[in-house]
Amino acid sequence: SLGVIGSSTNKDLAQRLGLSSPSYQGPTGLVGVLHDTLDQAGIPVLSLRVSLPHYIPDTPNPKATRSLLRRFEQVTGVDTGYVGLDREAADWQRQVTAAVAGDPEIAEYVKRLEAQADQSEEVVSGDVLAAEFEAFLREQDRRSDESES
Repeated sequence: SLGVIGSSTNKDLAQRLGLSSPSYQGPTGLVGVLHDTLDQAGIPVLSLRVSLPHYIPDTPNPKATRSLLRRFEQVTGVDTGYVGLDREAADWQRQVTAAVAGDPEIAEYVKRLEAQADQSEEVVSGDVLAAEFEAFLREQDRRSDESES
């Protein structure tokens, strides 16, 4: 599962859902304008983003889609069916791993990037850990139900 960053300008919503406050400062687009407009109208807004390595091309990414849907489900409680992407996400990961392993220069570059990322990892909050654990248990229940069918 890829790391998903969630944020909300609504402090109560952010605290309740284990999200951070947005820290981006700089040029914005339509999403930023919508967030600001909705926030000023008193409509709570949250944002979920998944960080992808820049060396992976802009192609459909089932692993990223699965991670976003999983986090959305954790935050909202809305069933997204993200487990339906398990096989597709695993296949995609195998293809990326094989492509990286097939080029020693890229493999070394990826190792350096991963080492840098490991050094800068943030400590996860208790709320986020609890949400992750609850999602894990729901996933196990679903898989158990599917295997009994």
